[in-house]
Amino acid sequence: MKKQDKHFIYIKQLYPLATSVVKPITVGLMHDIYITESQNQKFVCRFSDKIVAQHNLEISKLLNQYGIPAPKVSIHNCGDCWCETYPFIPGKTLHERILEGLSGEKLDAVYHQMFDISYKISEIPYENIKPIPMPFVSKILRKSISCLNLSQKKLCHTDLHAKNIILDEQDNVRAILDLDAFYTESMTVAYFVMLKDSQTYGYDLNRLNEILNKLNIRNIGTHINIINTATKMYHFVFPECLRKQLLKIRVK
Repeated sequence: MKKQDKHFIYIKQLYPLATSVVKPITVGLMHDIYITESQNQKFVCRFSDKIVAQHNLEISKLLNQYGIPAPKVSIHNCGDCWCETYPFIPGKTLHERILEGLSGEKLDAVYHQMFDISYKISEIPYENIKPIPMPFVSKILRKSISCLNLSQKKLCHTDLHAKNIILDEQDNVRAILDLDAFYTESMTVAYFVMLKDSQTYGYDLNRLNEILNKLNIRNIGTHINIINTATKMYHFVFPECLRKQLLKIRVK
């Protein structure tokens, strides 16, 4: 039986009254995700392994306990895999809103909100949160970024790009997605990923000078250029098929 067919069976077991199960077309996901509609409600069903599911459940509880906008996750053992479910979060990603033309003061306001949320996350006690394995290449990259600023390790989202940020109708942050990416790490990693991502949309980092100076992140533009150059070299050196294999390598 195909993996997707198994997933449909598991979803039907979780939501016997489901009227629709759709797998959205999304590029770059490591786990299978489905949008399920049942009794006029929508749910996200995400299949992963036990370690990831349990990690995301604990992160979800912690974030919601401290008022951080995040999915309210529940997990289910589906035999050969685990399924995370949470109510569908309406809105658009920051990525979608930027493509629609969000810019200027409104975009500034979103980034200021994200800095505020990141700071609140960093203040959450994290002693009971165990890290999950990550791809080997990601581990090296995050360690490299950490060296740019030897700030104290805190709980943070280490992949806070525009596709992981959901906005409401007023362009306020409604939720942060991808709970896998929560680690105890230097805050520089969280800020760096967010700022590097903003550069892909042509955002002017000078608009955040006041915040960056307070954070003591020096020469952030230079660091971003270095990482961009290293990434281009990596793609050039490793053929695509080998690169995909390397990304699957997991280390403790």
